[in-house]
Amino acid sequence: MPSCFLFGGIVLVAHETSCYVLPALVDRLGDGKDQVRENSQALILRCMEQTASPMYVWERLLPGFKHKNFRSREGVCLCLSATLNMYGAQPLSLSKLVPHLCSLTGDQNPQVREASITTLVDVYRHVGERVRADVGKRGLPAARLQTIFARFDEALNSGNMALSPSHDRSFEDDDSVDGNRSSSAQAAFKVPKVPKKPAESSTARRPSATGGKLVSKESAGAVDEDDFIKAFTDVPTVQIYSTRDLEDNLNKIREVCSDDKHDWDQRASALKKIRSLLVAGAANYDCFYQHLRLLDGAFKLSAKDLRSQVVREACITVAHLSLVLGNKFDHGAEAIVPVLFNLIPNCAKVMATSGVSAIRIIIRHTHVPRLIPLITSNCTSKSVAVRRRCYDFLDLLLQEWQTHSLERHTAVLVESIKKGIRDADSEARVEARKAYWGLRNHFPAEADALYNSLESSYQRTLQSYLKSSGSVASLPQSDRSSSSSQESLNASDKTDGTRSDNGRVRTKQVLRR
Repeated sequence: MPSCFLFGGIVLVAHETSCYVLPALVDRLGDGKDQVRENSQALILRCMEQTASPMYVWERLLPGFKHKNFRSREGVCLCLSATLNMYGAQPLSLSKLVPHLCSLTGDQNPQVREASITTLVDVYRHVGERVRADVGKRGLPAARLQTIFARFDEALNSGNMALSPSHDRSFEDDDSVDGNRSSSAQAAFKVPKVPKKPAESSTARRPSATGGKLVSKESAGAVDEDDFIKAFTDVPTVQIYSTRDLEDNLNKIREVCSDDKHDWDQRASALKKIRSLLVAGAANYDCFYQHLRLLDGAFKLSAKDLRSQVVREACITVAHLSLVLGNKFDHGAEAIVPVLFNLIPNCAKVMATSGVSAIRIIIRHTHVPRLIPLITSNCTSKSVAVRRRCYDFLDLLLQEWQTHSLERHTAVLVESIKKGIRDADSEARVEARKAYWGLRNHFPAEADALYNSLESSYQRTLQSYLKSSGSVASLPQSDRSSSSSQESLNASDKTDGTRSDNGRVRTKQVLRR
């Protein structure tokens, strides 16, 4: 009986029967409903993650480039872009795909033509100049070639290239653009690894200017708070001449970002322009806050985009708004945080880490009590990655916020941390224990009650965590005075003997207070 998994109500039988399922998904890429098309693309990408290698899947999607439905042809191009953004060029034999894209640049439908050129630009971003040479050999009309090469130049000058560190060694054949020399049959059951960028492969990042823990950068494209801070002001310079000028700019930005039919680089540029306006002093104009509320929908749509670059720019922009506006960004933060949480389990690291970094910066600078239920509600998520991050966010929140901002939600904080201490995942439990000591800083009585409600094994783990700091001064009074507590401390050397440096330093700070 072949293995299978369930996604969106469709049972996908692994590998040996995927040749029957994938053509049906190509048909669904041409469906008249946006949601059906999006779900079909998501399922195709899930096939690459769960059942076979990307190239194995793409060998069965090739007929989609000649599908009779123009939406299917467009959808296949968009799906290839999503594959490149997720896995890079190395797992794909691009020599088999580029000719189809070149043919579609002359398609009778303008949407298909635009999608094929955009996808060629994505291939160029991941492969480099070899694509330009390869496309030049395909016999395309001179005017069309000029348009394509102009788009290549725009990508090159924009600084959005995503070349693999081994891209210069990946294309040994002068007549093809092939990102992977191994056959798809050999790699059929392997989930490909995303290549690391050269600048990130060997050097450790310096601590974030905002302090605190950085987002892991183990995979290509991952970002952290330090990257966000640099990007806040790394934008084109603009000037605001009047209130009317600012309103016109914001209306144009909203128009572009609210319509995903606009080219993705136009949407990314529009998001950057918001940061340019912030740098130019837009927050000093009263009309800015009225227009900011109207942009909530555009931010959410951008954060849900399939383009990682658009998602990244959206996350950086909302984080910058939080930094500049503080609590005045309360409505926008409340609207965008649930969408950012949906990015955390994304297998594209640039999307996942962008969501995490944006939430952390919002927590640091926008201290609005309404955000607390949005975080604690995700503490019971089925995703381990989400639960781990939730307790990390609670730990940060309890460090950064004043007690009066937390009082309204004391009960839900206590209950969430209690669940975290009992979580099935060991890393989530570690983060929850850190959050417990933050809770004790603000609400010692509630923290003592939580401690006393725990089973003895969890109490010993908390004691062991505290003992690693060399003191027992912060334990509940009833336990500090009891001999059983001391016995538990002596026995705790056998459990949870090691803790992170961050946790140890933070515990010492609690004790000094």
